[in-house]
Amino acid sequence: MTAYKNKKQLLKVSLLLTAATVAGFCLMLRHSGMYPFGADSIMRIDLDTQYADFIQFFSDSSLTEKLYSFHKGFGGPTLGFISYYAISPFNLIALLFSGENLEMAIFVILTAKFVFMAQGMYFYLCAHYENLYLNAASGLMYAFFPVFARWYYHIIWLDCFALLPLLILGTEQVIHHNKKGRFTAFYLYSLLSNYYISVMSSMFILLYFVYYSLAEAELDIKEMVKKAFSMAHCVLMAVLLSAPVLMPSFMQLTGGKLADSTITSNHGGVMFDAVYLASSLFEGMYIYNVPQVFGCVCCVFLVISFFLNGKISVKHRISAAVFLIFMVYSLYSGTLHYVWHGFSNPIAFSFRHNFLVAFLVIALTRHALEMLDFTTALYSLPATLVLYGLCFVLVQKDYRLPWDKTTLTATLISVVICTLLFLSTAVKPGLAKYGLGAVIAITAIINGAVYCAIDKRVYDSVYPTNPAGDYKQNWLQVNTALEQLEDGFYRVADIDARDYNQPMGTGYYGTNHYSSTFDKNQKEMFVHFGYADTFYSTIYSHSNPLTDSLFGVKYLLSAGTALPRQYIPVSSGEGQRSLYLNPYRLPLAFTGDTNAVKYINYWPQHIAEMLYNLTGHYVLNDDCTTDFTALKAASDVINSNAAEVIQEKGAVIKLKADGEYLLATIMYDENWHIWVNGEKVKPERFMEYFLSVPLGGRAEITMIYTPRGFAPGLMLMCAGVTLVAVDIYNKKKRKKIYE
Repeated sequence: MTAYKNKKQLLKVSLLLTAATVAGFCLMLRHSGMYPFGADSIMRIDLDTQYADFIQFFSDSSLTEKLYSFHKGFGGPTLGFISYYAISPFNLIALLFSGENLEMAIFVILTAKFVFMAQGMYFYLCAHYENLYLNAASGLMYAFFPVFARWYYHIIWLDCFALLPLLILGTEQVIHHNKKGRFTAFYLYSLLSNYYISVMSSMFILLYFVYYSLAEAELDIKEMVKKAFSMAHCVLMAVLLSAPVLMPSFMQLTGGKLADSTITSNHGGVMFDAVYLASSLFEGMYIYNVPQVFGCVCCVFLVISFFLNGKISVKHRISAAVFLIFMVYSLYSGTLHYVWHGFSNPIAFSFRHNFLVAFLVIALTRHALEMLDFTTALYSLPATLVLYGLCFVLVQKDYRLPWDKTTLTATLISVVICTLLFLSTAVKPGLAKYGLGAVIAITAIINGAVYCAIDKRVYDSVYPTNPAGDYKQNWLQVNTALEQLEDGFYRVADIDARDYNQPMGTGYYGTNHYSSTFDKNQKEMFVHFGYADTFYSTIYSHSNPLTDSLFGVKYLLSAGTALPRQYIPVSSGEGQRSLYLNPYRLPLAFTGDTNAVKYINYWPQHIAEMLYNLTGHYVLNDDCTTDFTALKAASDVINSNAAEVIQEKGAVIKLKADGEYLLATIMYDENWHIWVNGEKVKPERFMEYFLSVPLGGRAEITMIYTPRGFAPGLMLMCAGVTLVAVDIYNKKKRKKIYE
């Protein structure tokens, strides 16, 4: 392991790599006809239905709303949600753009993250090899590896993909020099950026530590154990420092995704068969459940040459082969797949740990390129041709994978070019290496463009891509309607929302939410009050005066869907959102003489029972249809007892009220800390799902939400800071003694 000394040249090539990556990403989008170079939106799949709105929320929300927010579905904790989706420092770029220009902000953020991926691999390789241009070419190949080019829209994972080479570099520095700072810093960044992908990175680092210690550093068992304790020390420091974010995240999962047995079910067996594996080697393509094992023909050539190169020790080659085979097999085995994915079976986008294989392949190809000679090339050519021949035969024999003339032509051309370059090692080895580096760089960008376009065609047939500017148009329409509303503490429902997370993107208190960090209790509440059981989401899919009123939905937006005729039109316009007032809505917080309501499984009767207890008006006819006269009378009584909202900032709410109980359609959560006239009281349940506070007369109420696990997390962080301080002190002390 060496360090490149000429920092000026290092920076020069780094800037060249940055320009090449930006150009490559733009070409990738241009080839697929996506914004800002085409008519289709860059926001596809989850980037369209989730991440874009979450990034907008992250940039717009206050500090207290990053703990709890009524923009998230019916209102819920947001710290664990932000730590999974939106805590990346790259999202600060969105602060430079208004909501209507979020699509451009997404483009800039994605471009920056692709550059980060290329630079991460580049700097890892520069610590091992002196040829900067070949390092840059390999960095480019890593950034545009098929799995990244296809899944560019998983913007929340890209930081961890970029950090992997830097984490590996930090691991090697701990092994060689016992330097812990770099690994600790990058591991902390990874945990905060996305703890889910960080779990996969952690497992890989453990395997890599064993592989590198035995195969390359050649440590004995005693030294290896000693270095393992140093690595554990780094991991512990990073985990402690990130605890205020990680603990609430875990707690939120236990109350949502992990509490749903249909999501955490096991998955064994085989993930894909030999023909799919062959197609992955031959084409590098993803066809439904086929992972991309290699990125291009050149990578296959070089991986084979690595294992046939006599200048590389047998021990190194055997250990690398075992490592690579295990990682590829982990894509094949359902049981290992289940382990890599955090003991759950991902419903969509399987093989998320393929980025680990990508790193391993690029690292092997770069080492093979460094050690390349004519003899190795001579042995590698026939082996590669035979392998490609077998793969081609297998692929064509299977009816699921029809012959693709374009793929075959591109593959044959690549084979011919690589063959000539390999053979040229007999005359000018240096020229051959630069030639192969150029092929790697060019094919990296071409692969990125091709695989992105292939994936787009596959998913466009199922989930059509929105046109470019669709988000902007929707944002403008919704905000034009919202500008007419008065300030207040109430909910708005968009019956024709762009997606389930629109309230977070456009800044109103809504009802819908769709993410992996959904709240299970909220989902059950929606089902109880007449909405279909949903997956990963709470969806306000229709309007009903009883539920609209109970939920405090004062205004409704519609782009054409009919609403109850009793609602009052506020504004309408062709091609715009029409705005309606619900004259029956209840305030989100009001007072009553009792908080006891008989639980009735049939939701209209449950709501009617509550209104009757508090107002004396029964709002259902004999046939269980709504009596709108009675509903209006009941809502008038409750609105006359509405609490006065002094302050509402997500996790901090201050109210004035006069009555026996404060009743609120805020989800019951024991992590609400409530003070009545300065005295702390415990919240109680109202209608099974909602919040009630005993008052006993006129009162000032302060409600503060603390995410579950946040306080213990802060204590652990303090322990982590102490550990870091002790570490720095001991390091300075050892240095002084040494001097």
